[in-house]
Amino acid sequence: MRGAGRVVVVGAMTAIVGCAHGLPDADSPGAQLYAARCGTCHALHEPRALTAAMWDVQVERMRETMRRRGARPLTTDEEAVLLGYLHAHATDAGGSS
Repeated sequence: MRGAGRVVVVGAMTAIVGCAHGLPDADSPGAQLYAARCGTCHALHEPRALTAAMWDVQVERMRETMRRRGARPLTTDEEAVLLGYLHAHATDAGGSS
């Protein structure tokens, strides 16, 4: 990869890493997965911004969006890790975040 392409990739990776450090439990597998898989296409939402049920709906919507766009969907294990992380830090998590 040369020139502008390399700058874009490096810039994207820097943005992902930068966002990950603002996430709760940023070093956890769930946060890392969230940053790596969700943050590559759009800005990450604060996990506390939605309830657990709202995250369920959002992840389902994104699964369909990824299919339509030809992106590799999350595996069953990845989705479980992601939802576990988002549920643990959701608005209604009961102060566990």
